[in-house]
Amino acid sequence: STAQKTITLQNESSKPETTAAKKTVNTNIKTQENQSADFTPKTKKVKINSKLTVNSEEIKPGYYIKKLNGVNIQGLQPQMKDALIKMNEKATELGYDLVISSAYRSHEQQKNLKKEKPKLAAGLYKSAHEYGVAIDLGLYKNGKKVSVDQVKEFAHYGEALGLTWGGRWKKPYEPWHFNINNWQNLTEVRDEYRSLNHLA
Repeated sequence: STAQKTITLQNESSKPETTAAKKTVNTNIKTQENQSADFTPKTKKVKINSKLTVNSEEIKPGYYIKKLNGVNIQGLQPQMKDALIKMNEKATELGYDLVISSAYRSHEQQKNLKKEKPKLAAGLYKSAHEYGVAIDLGLYKNGKKVSVDQVKEFAHYGEALGLTWGGRWKKPYEPWHFNINNWQNLTEVRDEYRSLNHLA
């Protein structure tokens, strides 16, 4: 089984994902499932408001996370899944619906996103999303979307779980984004990240 590294509680924010372009490498990386062989995620439709219907997917037995269609939460690393479950519970406690807009992204998806949003998206092999250690989310209350930077208690709770909050970044400013602190050094992603980015 994949070794899990304990999340250190800290408020220190890591630097945002760099957009510096480097030479790409053709590689086949399997999507991280991180689930027991006998667990099959269940999904159901959830109506947030008159304009938005999302899927609610079972991320672990008994825990459902609301997500936009096509978002891959099963590819998240175990620590990120655990943090997401706690953040979902915190959002509910505060009276909000948490909806994931992006989670794990394949390298090919990241490459395409970089082409679509060159000033916002990180370069290929540079995004925490590609390694299953980041999420983008929205909060909804009474059917209306609320920016995370307007719910500081929620954002600070995510930081207390050992996550970097994009709302503390200046360029780019991403209040919807959370990733595991110092994710490049995690056992689960370190070797792959260093190899793809040609690091010694």
